[in-house]
Amino acid sequence: MIILESRVERYKKNKNSKRQRTIKFVALIFVVLLFFSGLDTVDKAVRGMMHIEDRQLYFFNKYDESYKLHLLGRDYFVEKKYIDDKIDNAKVIIEDIEKLAENYLDKIWTKIKTR
Repeated sequence: MIILESRVERYKKNKNSKRQRTIKFVALIFVVLLFFSGLDTVDKAVRGMMHIEDRQLYFFNKYDESYKLHLLGRDYFVEKKYIDDKIDNAKVIIEDIEKLAENYLDKIWTKIKTR
């Protein structure tokens, strides 16, 4: 079965799907924040009742050459060089996208001027 739809209908459909994706993403972020705030509240209550002061549920430490992340009872060490490399790669990708967009916009602008 072939469904024929106009450009306006497709535009509205795409707009609604983008809006739904955005709402889902915001809801996911909200749920994650709510989850961690709940974990923090329960952790503080349990440590207060049991008089435990040595460990927290999660924390973040910065050292000279690495970062230490303690999350849910496990320690994770990440080197600064690894993070810096990932940031540099992301910057290169973003710069490439900016150049492509700029070239594309220049081409569109020249076509508009020549009409």
